[in-house]
Amino acid sequence: YDTYVEINGKLMKTENGKIQVTNLIHNNNYAYRVYFEKDGEKIPTQTIGNFTTCKSGFEFLGLFINPSTDRYYIEAYSLDDDHGGNVSEMVVTINGKNVILKNGTAEALMTVYGSTIEKLSYEYWYNDENGRNIVTVIDGLDSDKVFYYER
Repeated sequence: YDTYVEINGKLMKTENGKIQVTNLIHNNNYAYRVYFEKDGEKIPTQTIGNFTTCKSGFEFLGLFINPSTDRYYIEAYSLDDDHGGNVSEMVVTINGKNVILKNGTAEALMTVYGSTIEKLSYEYWYNDENGRNIVTVIDGLDSDKVFYYER
C-alpha cells in the first residue's frame, strides 16, 4: 500500500518511508496521523503521535557594565526568540555579591559592591532540543562577552 502522513490538515505521500515537511514554526508542537491508500481511498491507521520542532538558535550576546559615579548599570542581551533562557533574569556576581537582573537590567550600588570591579562572574541557562544548558563564567572580566566601560 502507499502510505501518507497528515500534519496540520495536509496529507503527504511518503517516499521510501519518509516525508519532508517544510514551513514549520520553531518550538511548536504538531500532531500527525498515518494513512494507507487502498482502492483510491485514504484509510486512517492507529498510528498517531506528536512531535515538537527544534528551538531557534539561542545566543548570548553579552553583558554590558557601565559605571557612573555611585553605581554600576548592568544590561544583558541575547538572541532568544523562543524565550527559552533566563538571561533577562540571570545572576551576576560582583566582588562576591550577587545581583539579579530583572528584564535584562540591574543597578548595583558601589557602596555595596565596591568602587572597582575586581572579580566578576555570571551564570545563565537556556533550553534547546537537547534540554537545559547551564553556562557559568567564573572569570567574567576576561570574557569576550563582558563589556565594561571605564569611568
